[in-house]
Amino acid sequence: MPQIVTAFWGEGSSDYRSLPILLERVIEKVVSEHGRGEYEICPPIQYAHNEIQGENIEEKYLALARKASGVHFIVVHHDAGSTSEDEVLTNSFTRGYEHVLNASGRRCQILIPMIPIREMEAWLLADSHTLDSILGQSQLSADDVPLGPREVEGLPDPKQLLLQLVESAFPTRRKRLLEQRLYGVSQAIALEMSLETLLLVPAFERFYRRVHQEMQNLGFAN
Repeated sequence: MPQIVTAFWGEGSSDYRSLPILLERVIEKVVSEHGRGEYEICPPIQYAHNEIQGENIEEKYLALARKASGVHFIVVHHDAGSTSEDEVLTNSFTRGYEHVLNASGRRCQILIPMIPIREMEAWLLADSHTLDSILGQSQLSADDVPLGPREVEGLPDPKQLLLQLVESAFPTRRKRLLEQRLYGVSQAIALEMSLETLLLVPAFERFYRRVHQEMQNLGFAN
């Protein structure tokens, strides 16, 4: 059975709790709904951020593309923070990607940006039903999270809010234990949340469309 092999490179350690899971689920969804055949979808190869070395963003992208030369495509994560997606694309992704395309030698030449607005934790807060199920009680109030996933990226500090919700559901004074619980909750949300709900988040919907387009270009999907 043909394989679909991908790679993921994130900004920080917390990105690896959930984003590779969401990437794999997106690929599964594209294959299920638009696939041209049956494929073995391999878990994304994960490269730690500090594993990829370079003097600037261009050199880091090229080092990544060469290290992952055998994959079909690489997903590169950048949080938009307080800037816009266009600024991230211009200042980081496009610069690095163009350098990869203009280089020579063996390298992966398909890179896909994953750009949550503000922080990736906003995506994990999009499905309130899954949050309630995992946290074991109704932890969300109207003051915490906007009414729908289309507005969730407007949260001022989604990372801190998710931490507060986990701490409220699983109280502890031990910082290390809290971080372990946050890791487990983040993974569980990514595995269980509704992709249909997450697709209502504009930045995630754009990411899904980019993956679908590249899978069409590679011949995996219609």
